[in-house]
Amino acid sequence: MEIEYARRVKAKGWSHNLVQRATRDYGHRAITPTDLVQSFNALTDWVKGGVKPAGDNVLDPAEEAAPDFGCKWTDKVTRRQWGTVPALAFVKPPACPAP
Repeated sequence: MEIEYARRVKAKGWSHNLVQRATRDYGHRAITPTDLVQSFNALTDWVKGGVKPAGDNVLDPAEEAAPDFGCKWTDKVTRRQWGTVPALAFVKPPACPAP
């Protein structure tokens, strides 16, 4: 979905107004409070200060294939659903490589 969204935004010439951040998680409720606050603060800083925040290029296959893709923005402290609900253990994403 993120790739399709980025393609559509690019086709309309609005990529300069889009920042996407990949995380190592699955599901619609995967965003943590920490993820939300960090992303919202980055957005408001962009609006107030004019400096576009960093993100991930989901349209770059090489970037997406990197072993650390999605690790930079993943909240590594908050427990995820797949870590707390045994029935969801099968959807656990691959671990981020050690820094």
